[in-house]
Amino acid sequence: MIRSVVGRVAAVAATALMVGGGAAVGSGAASANMVDVMVVKHFGDISVARIADQTGHGPAYVRPGETITITNEFEVNEGPDRLVTRITDHGPDGLEYVPGSAKVRIQHGFTYPMEDVPVTPELGPGTVTVSAAPGTGWTMTSDDTRVLFSATYRVPEAAQDGSRPASGVTFDVAGQEQSTEWNPSGLPIVVGERPDPSAGSGSADRINSGSAALIG
Repeated sequence: MIRSVVGRVAAVAATALMVGGGAAVGSGAASANMVDVMVVKHFGDISVARIADQTGHGPAYVRPGETITITNEFEVNEGPDRLVTRITDHGPDGLEYVPGSAKVRIQHGFTYPMEDVPVTPELGPGTVTVSAAPGTGWTMTSDDTRVLFSATYRVPEAAQDGSRPASGVTFDVAGQEQSTEWNPSGLPIVVGERPDPSAGSGSADRINSGSAALIG
């Protein structure tokens, strides 16, 4: 997963890196039309990244009526291949799942095209779940084959400006008796307009271009 993080940060030409308390936040010049916010956590030999992609607005800022897509990216750091069998995305609190937006993809190498995997999502209260066929799974390898599950959410018109909806993910891996839960994940999402950079700085919330990564 560190390879993925480095690739993403390099892709947006990150020019600043602040490190403290085990977390890293990077920002830099990027396309005005696409920015990423990412949190990463390691679970033994598996790394998981949660990534919020937005169009036209600064990292993690999304206005009422707009949508935000969250991608869960799974990768093996080292060791044998592993199979992801089930993934549940805990959508941002109060946001509405966009029907038909759930996707599972396999990527063989960071720069290679993704392979779409047909899935039928199960919807629960604030959750979207996808499962592999019984006895199978989606393969992760230490040579950069990763599994991605994404879902899109809409901010209700009545959402409170400035609110920070929590979200997370739960996943199952073949050979493990229990599910692994990362909820809340700490993915920073803020409802409202991004701050005006000309109004001053001094807060991580004011990063409004490039890519931010929190690594734990």
